[in-house]
Amino acid sequence: KAYLAEAKILNIGGLNFGFNTLGEIDVDLRYVGDSILLQSRLPFKTLSMDTQETDSLPAEVWFPVETRKLYTFKDETAIVFGEFLPKGKLVPVSQSRKTESSGMNAVKLKVTAGDDSHEVVLMGNKGMIGEDKDLRLGDYSISLSYGSRLIQLPFEIKLKDFQLERYPGSNSASSYASEVMLIDEEKDIYMDYRIYMNHVLNHRGFRFFQSSYDQDELGTILSVNHDYWGTFLTYVGYFILALGMLLTVFAKRTRLRKLSQKISEYRKQRIGLAVFILLSLFSQGVFGQKTMTSDKVIPEAHAEKFGRILVQDQMGRKKPVNTLSGELLRKLYGKDEYDGQNSDQVLLSMTINPEAWADKPMIKIGHEELKVMLKTEKFASFNDFFNKEDGSYILGKYIEEANRTPAATQTKFQKDVIKVDERVSIMYMIFNGNLLKIFPKQGDTNNKWYTPVEAAGIDFGEEPNLLVHNFMQWYIGNINKAFESKDWKDADLSLEGLDAYQRAFGKDLIPAESKIKAELLYNKINIFGKLISWYGLVGFILLIFLIIQVFKPTINLRWPVNIGIALIILGFIAHTFGLGLRWHISGHAPWSNGYESVIYISWATVLAGLIYARKSPISLAATSIMGAWILIVSMMSWADPQITNLVPVLKSYWLTIHVSVIAASYGFFAIASLIALINLLLMILRNKKSGSDRVILTIRELSAVIESALIIGLFLLTIGTFLGGVWANESWGRYWGWDAKESWSMVSIMVYSFIAHMRMIPSMKSLFAFNFAAFIGFATILMTYFGVNFYLSGLHSYAAGDPVPIPTWVFVTTIVAILIGFFAWLRQNPEDKMS
Repeated sequence: KAYLAEAKILNIGGLNFGFNTLGEIDVDLRYVGDSILLQSRLPFKTLSMDTQETDSLPAEVWFPVETRKLYTFKDETAIVFGEFLPKGKLVPVSQSRKTESSGMNAVKLKVTAGDDSHEVVLMGNKGMIGEDKDLRLGDYSISLSYGSRLIQLPFEIKLKDFQLERYPGSNSASSYASEVMLIDEEKDIYMDYRIYMNHVLNHRGFRFFQSSYDQDELGTILSVNHDYWGTFLTYVGYFILALGMLLTVFAKRTRLRKLSQKISEYRKQRIGLAVFILLSLFSQGVFGQKTMTSDKVIPEAHAEKFGRILVQDQMGRKKPVNTLSGELLRKLYGKDEYDGQNSDQVLLSMTINPEAWADKPMIKIGHEELKVMLKTEKFASFNDFFNKEDGSYILGKYIEEANRTPAATQTKFQKDVIKVDERVSIMYMIFNGNLLKIFPKQGDTNNKWYTPVEAAGIDFGEEPNLLVHNFMQWYIGNINKAFESKDWKDADLSLEGLDAYQRAFGKDLIPAESKIKAELLYNKINIFGKLISWYGLVGFILLIFLIIQVFKPTINLRWPVNIGIALIILGFIAHTFGLGLRWHISGHAPWSNGYESVIYISWATVLAGLIYARKSPISLAATSIMGAWILIVSMMSWADPQITNLVPVLKSYWLTIHVSVIAASYGFFAIASLIALINLLLMILRNKKSGSDRVILTIRELSAVIESALIIGLFLLTIGTFLGGVWANESWGRYWGWDAKESWSMVSIMVYSFIAHMRMIPSMKSLFAFNFAAFIGFATILMTYFGVNFYLSGLHSYAAGDPVPIPTWVFVTTIVAILIGFFAWLRQNPEDKMS
């Protein structure tokens, strides 16, 4: 749809359409009386949309323009004229910045020369040459345009081939590249080159980057910059600033070294240790025996063999069925077991006997209204969702209404309906066998694996057909025989046959055996889930008794504290092992998505506590608790623990460097915030009659730890942001784009720079002011991480379209933080200053 204004020319299909204008035009439109007349320099055809009558009209003759008539020029350019608006005006209208748009941009300018002024609207866009707009003001002739500038290069680049690779079995891009020829006649250079993401063509100071590609996947889109000295000087500046920060950490006579000495001094002034009794970390109920209610339960030994079979997921990744079954059961039931059966037993049983499982209450229900509607309690069966009289889907009208409602205005009921509907759909897909993509097809162009249902109508070749088309029938028959004979040998042989088939016909894409075993081990031990209890319980008990030590210094806590520290170190070693295991399985650094970045931030937080443990055990206890809370966040519904493939831009060593440094800084800011909260609570609980001196020494010690953590965190965040700029420049040719994540990273740097220097402002030198600022300053990190990812749009975010409502806990936490700050302010001693 296009508009043609008076005195303008519009190019459509290579033809220039003009309206009351002069110039090189192919189709001339004139406003005469109350009619629009048309004249073409070429013959054209018309088709009435009402009567279907056609007509051929000659060139250079005026005809009245009619609506609801198709005009065809040069047998290829067809247009329909819409309503004529004699008093209409073309006015640019702004769209929401959260709405993706391929439309034009507009710049509105007020041009003034002497006493004359004129408003001008310039239309244009990136990658387009702006249209010149001429105007005359007084004695000045002015020409304006908006858009990209055409630059003649001293060489040429010819596209020989564009290559787009997808992950096997999916439409997700794995990589894309441009095979080009560099032609520089002046320097007699004729060179082939391959441009792809994070791999640029650099010639004569011009750097070409793989940016995107045409929709037909035949053409490529490259971005280019020309800034050799700017890049060189910028990188040198980054290096010098980063080097200065590193020297500050290790050199003598720096603020960090002084803070380290102060922490030791404050500890020497405090006397005694606290009594510590470490109880059992896990209750017996967690590991207690569970009964099985079904008579036909798949034996664990056979289910384990089933879990080792490989399956292709929706993103094309090959993984053990054990991984898929765990993901599905957690999605449906919220737990790793159902009725004493593990996920492999459940998935296999549901696949071969859907009728029995359709009546089992295993679909998690949260909303009370849904429970009443389905006449159930916490869980509902698949059959509960269908009307027994006519078989209609009970949630049908509710899910349609929920999907029509913007996310920002959806009610709690509608959100729960969407979640429950997804679980019902998953169960339906399991019953129909649409999730088990277990059959590779030799020679498949996209390396897709097929489900038993899909495979039934596909020719896999004479020999493979025998196994593929009959496998499920044989396998289910062998399972039924095994239930009667108690001998699972034939059923095991069926799985061995399928495994051999996969390795024969999918061998080029099957993960290494070490990765398969690692993934099975990773699923079995569930390290990060267990660390929540470990970190949380050990850290909480350690913190309680260390606080008791502050008020009761005569109690000896040396051995219990050492045991607590040792247990946290063991947890940290397990945490590190889990990250390494995930890295080995996925083949990339484990901080590429929301879930992975959260578990890494938890690791970095505990690491920060271990760094300060020798000088301040309270710091370690606090970070252990914080590490547990961060891991709890990773278990929330938005954080998908599924191991996924990387998008092309993340296939770079910069992912390992940039993200690890940035996320590590969050760990130091987290420890500073939690210790600041402890200090504020100590201020509130401080008794001026007894123990006041010991409390203030503890507060001073912890404040020194906070300041030290803030400085290190600030250094890491700043260096990480610089590294992000380098990565962006190497990937897209620009350091900074004012993306939401970039902007909020800068805000965080500015906020923490201010907090770190508050001691230099006389009116803000109090211990209370510093600790309260360190406590609430973490809100900028939360905004940078969660806020940007889910509430703002940009290259680093998951948000799009309608904003997600702000959770209630945000408001509750804010109110609690204000109350804690208020009561600490009332109890503070104004004479307690930062030193």
